[in-house]
Amino acid sequence: DVTIKRLHMMLCIKEFGWSLKEVEGFFTVLLEKLECMENPTDHDEECAEAVVHFLDIVFHHKHTRGEHEDITKSMVLTKTAAPSVPIDIATFSVEGDEMIIPPEILFEVMQSEELGSLLKMRSPKFRALLQKKETEKAEAVTISKTPVKRQNLVSTLREVVDRDDAFITLPWTLVYIVLFMFVLFNHLDIYSRAVMGRVNEDWMNGRDPFTAADENVDNLPSYWEWVVGVAIPGAFGDQVIENNHTKYWLASRHVLVGGFRLECQKLDGTVEIHWLNQMDASKASLEVLPGNYYNATLASAAVLIDDEYCGSKDTEKTWLSYMTYDELASAYTISTAYTWFDRYGQAVPIIDTDVILIDPFPTWFTIFIDILFALLVTRIFLKEAWSLLSTMRLGWSEFLDYWDVWNVVDWLSISCSAWNCGLLAAILLIMTDETLSIIIDENYAMDIDVWSLGEEELELIYDTVAQLGSLFQLLHLVMALNTITVLFKFFKSFQSNPRLKVVTDTFVQASVDLAHFFIIFCTLFLPVVLVGHILFGKDIPEMGSIFASLSTGIYTLLGDYTWFEDLYPRTLTTTLPSGCPAILVFLWFSIFHFVITLVVLNMLLGIILEHYVRITDTLKTMAHAPEIWVQVRDYLKFLKETRGFLSLVHLDLLLNNDGDPAHKDPSVTHESLKQAFDGMQDKQSEWLMNFLRTEVYLIEKANEVANEGRDRSEDILANAGDSSMSAFGLFRDLEEIEPVWMDKLEDLTKVLAWLQKDMKNMYKKLEEMESVEEEDARPSSQSNELAASNSSLLAPPGAAASKASASKSKKQPKSSTGTAASKKGAKSLTPSRTAG
Repeated sequence: DVTIKRLHMMLCIKEFGWSLKEVEGFFTVLLEKLECMENPTDHDEECAEAVVHFLDIVFHHKHTRGEHEDITKSMVLTKTAAPSVPIDIATFSVEGDEMIIPPEILFEVMQSEELGSLLKMRSPKFRALLQKKETEKAEAVTISKTPVKRQNLVSTLREVVDRDDAFITLPWTLVYIVLFMFVLFNHLDIYSRAVMGRVNEDWMNGRDPFTAADENVDNLPSYWEWVVGVAIPGAFGDQVIENNHTKYWLASRHVLVGGFRLECQKLDGTVEIHWLNQMDASKASLEVLPGNYYNATLASAAVLIDDEYCGSKDTEKTWLSYMTYDELASAYTISTAYTWFDRYGQAVPIIDTDVILIDPFPTWFTIFIDILFALLVTRIFLKEAWSLLSTMRLGWSEFLDYWDVWNVVDWLSISCSAWNCGLLAAILLIMTDETLSIIIDENYAMDIDVWSLGEEELELIYDTVAQLGSLFQLLHLVMALNTITVLFKFFKSFQSNPRLKVVTDTFVQASVDLAHFFIIFCTLFLPVVLVGHILFGKDIPEMGSIFASLSTGIYTLLGDYTWFEDLYPRTLTTTLPSGCPAILVFLWFSIFHFVITLVVLNMLLGIILEHYVRITDTLKTMAHAPEIWVQVRDYLKFLKETRGFLSLVHLDLLLNNDGDPAHKDPSVTHESLKQAFDGMQDKQSEWLMNFLRTEVYLIEKANEVANEGRDRSEDILANAGDSSMSAFGLFRDLEEIEPVWMDKLEDLTKVLAWLQKDMKNMYKKLEEMESVEEEDARPSSQSNELAASNSSLLAPPGAAASKASASKSKKQPKSSTGTAASKKGAKSLTPSRTAG
């Protein structure tokens, strides 16, 4: 019926999901009720419900009366679907075989809001919802009768306490890392300090590659050529007279303070320190050329060239330094050129700059962040200290039990945080020391003539700034360590949710395979790298030492081939400077790339991915693996329900007290809980009992499912050889037991498909052989039949019967061992019989 199909399409839009059969049946019932009404003014309630909700689906509660009229006129109810009862309803009009419902009645019944059960009761989804509620009600009854033992109480509370402790760690760790980042940015300001350091290093090293230290210093004479020709002229930069004070500007922002400081060490370990502008040669030059500190420094350098500490063959190490101050950045810098003249005659210059910011609180925001960070660290410390003291009160054994992995992580994080705060406090105290205020005022502006300072004052300022630089370096290390502990705290928080601890579980489960893989990797990687060091160490700097070879191997493993691109052999006869054939480099690189990169590294990825897939498959079958936002909602609900209760942490400590455990009664009831724990309210005992019963019920249900799965797997494995079991049934049963087997089942499916195809070919060949044998035996069989028929006509009836039975008995063995047997055997080997 066209009307039925149209209504079915309209109903499919809604959420009820009716089938065509249900719509037709409902439509028929509706017509029956409309036909059977005796008084059109007294509407039957069920009929009115049906009409209202039927039209509720069609019109979606969105049409006006005029739209009702238009749509209603197009809705026809065929009389053929109704019983053969005379229609005597004044409010309904009949046109031929069609019955039209007036728009006024439709609009009137649609105003009712009390109806709805009939249509919803016929909805499959609504029925499923009712069935779910009935199941939950039955489970609630079962849970209320579930007994609880002390072991359930101890294990459940321990699990809940550990889970909640890990879960609450996540938000606090997020807050901690945010504040930690602000503290890092405000006090270390690594980017600004790195920029200022590179500027000073470039000026000291020299911007001309033909005179720069890292390219031209290779012995002591070339070292002094660089000092006199590059380092000193670069540091003195532009000379400016301000307020009758001579200033030398370096890189436009830095002012040279006190000139150069040279520290020299001999082979015997003795050290000599010189401030070049405080030497006698410098003072003599200033008497001739007053205010020309550049020439004075060169005069002192000319004297030190022949000094036994700084210019002789016994000189081992030198430290050439100068100090600058940047008013705009409120920062001191110490640029140092460290040069080591090793025993092999090689000079190794290293230039480095320490930048020290001396304004501890440049903004109020910095003070605010520091206070918040200190309060947060104090809060974390007090919480863990209270937990530690609570366990210590219960005895030594409980104190030892307290130190599990995650509590050790918590205290490492607290120790690093306290270390950070202590170093910051020490740095702030030194920044406010009067020593740094010798050349600057309270606004961090330079207000004195720095060339008027004596050697003792310069050395004091230099030592203070160098001390700050050392503390900053230590602070870098401690903050890096603190960041690692924060990472471990995140891993601790991930233990509260199965979806968050996928990575940790993957590495834990793969630890055995990874340990064996590491052995394999070392036995392959180290010898190959050692071969490279032996063959190419003399010619390739990247293979010059064992450590350099290991580093080059790791870089190559990660895809850095720049060292090999420069040595790629152009011809087969190309040789390295030592005479080693360059083709060996190509062979070594090819073997390394194939064995280590393509094979071994992919083995590592395969191990990790295999365990990751197992864990994610297990996660899909877990009964309780909520999303993190669902867990947040449940935790807030838990806090609301347990407000005013005794702390579960306290209950857990009392239960696990080895010396005097609480609640020694093996059975747990409302009364036993209140007797075991002083101060427990009736509300808490009821809540705890309901919670424990639910947990015990879920555990028992999970065990039942696991036992059923194990029994089912045993049955399947026991019946696997049964020829009556089909392959597809076996696959389906195995899939229900363990989804992880699907990859193996796919391979087995391919094998069985090949066997099935092979069986069909074999069966086809057997049929062809049978047909050929039948054709060959057809003439002889016909002649035998003719002779038998003639003899039967001449022989008596009894003889004929005995002869027929004898021939039948003679033919039977042949059919059982011949072609018939082959055909029967072929049919019994079809895949449906042999799949099991």
